[in-house]
Amino acid sequence: MISLPDTPHLKVLFQKYMDIHLIGNQHLTDVLFHSFLGVVAPIKAYYAGHTMVPRTHFFPIQNSGTGKSQAGEALFWLLWFLLPHDKVFKCVKTTDAALIGSPDADYKKEAKQSRLLFKKEFIYWDEGSVLLKDVPFSEDLRDIMQMALDESRWIQKALKDGIVQGYTNATIVAGSYIESKIKYNVLRTGFFQRFIVTFKEYTDKEKLEIAENLERLEDPTLFTKKMQLQNEIKAELIKNYGFRYPVDIKERKVINFSHEASRKFTKEFMNYYKTNILGQYMDSRQDVLETVWSRVRQHTVKIAMHNAFLYHRDTLTEEDYDYAFDLVERCHIQGMKGLLDSISDEKVAYKKIDRASQKEFLTDCIAELCQKHNGAVTQTAILDYIARLKKQSKKSSQRPNFGRNRAWEWIKEMEKDGEIEVVKKEGHTNYIKLVAKK
Repeated sequence: MISLPDTPHLKVLFQKYMDIHLIGNQHLTDVLFHSFLGVVAPIKAYYAGHTMVPRTHFFPIQNSGTGKSQAGEALFWLLWFLLPHDKVFKCVKTTDAALIGSPDADYKKEAKQSRLLFKKEFIYWDEGSVLLKDVPFSEDLRDIMQMALDESRWIQKALKDGIVQGYTNATIVAGSYIESKIKYNVLRTGFFQRFIVTFKEYTDKEKLEIAENLERLEDPTLFTKKMQLQNEIKAELIKNYGFRYPVDIKERKVINFSHEASRKFTKEFMNYYKTNILGQYMDSRQDVLETVWSRVRQHTVKIAMHNAFLYHRDTLTEEDYDYAFDLVERCHIQGMKGLLDSISDEKVAYKKIDRASQKEFLTDCIAELCQKHNGAVTQTAILDYIARLKKQSKKSSQRPNFGRNRAWEWIKEMEKDGEIEVVKKEGHTNYIKLVAKK
């Protein structure tokens, strides 16, 4: 989270608060800030015919011992300080009955039930790996949580004794260490797609950097600094953002949409889709990636609403969309691609690819397109051309043995190695050309 001169003070304070608890892990702080705003910001928008409350659910996946749990607990204790204690909950293990209760007609008995999703504003799932396992118990939990994560916030489940139903306001933060039991059937359910997901495999160098700086967490003044920052955050929320609790849904401030800003964002949004989502995998992971994309706009809108709230705007601007999509792309889309890259589809037999000859084939394609387009060509045009060749060419010498995802990786490598250069930018669209060999 880079603090610029015009960075809202609330964001600066949150960064300082998280720095007390974490070594590095900036991606965790960046997303958790929006999970935090999803709880405390009294805003709403009218989206797709319903009221959208911009809750931002977060599911980081990374190596054990790298700071995931510390980050989640830091947010838990901040919200514990800001809200009534019974509105935040740290969960280790639970059941579907604890999440939604049972249809008990006796009010006194009903009042004693947990009904976590109906009663809490924030639920921190200390170890979410149980939700990734392919067992019936986890499947029931996932079904209920998927309803809770939906924008409608409406939960309804039929049980043998009746129906349990109601709205939830809970923001959910969970997480998991990296394990081999993440299966396609879990990804396909839409469970991960409803979260902002980060996926990070730490290198040995990064692990050493964390270990070498652990002594910073042993500073005896940190507890006092933590309490001071909690008070400063609360004061800032009250003074500049009118924070109070509770706020009825009818009293929330409406964030409006700008047709012009939305239209401009849609154009860049679709350019990204064509370049970075379509044709990325040659197996069923492509289907999963496209289901991830189907919810990216909702994630972007919610984070854009948070940004507008921070800057006291009533209507979303291009700046809000750009900020939000940058975060979603950098953390969620790349995180899900990393997750997909870490697993393989056993049903597909892959052919061995001659990297050198195929990369040379890509270079020839770029040269040909540059010549046709007055010396420079968009990355989208290159990837579209590769996709067409793959479908249309009958001769193996004219058909690439790689997809858009591999082509994109090689283009980035070539740019880094100085083999191509970006000569013009239009929004998220880059025009590139080959660099002449000396």
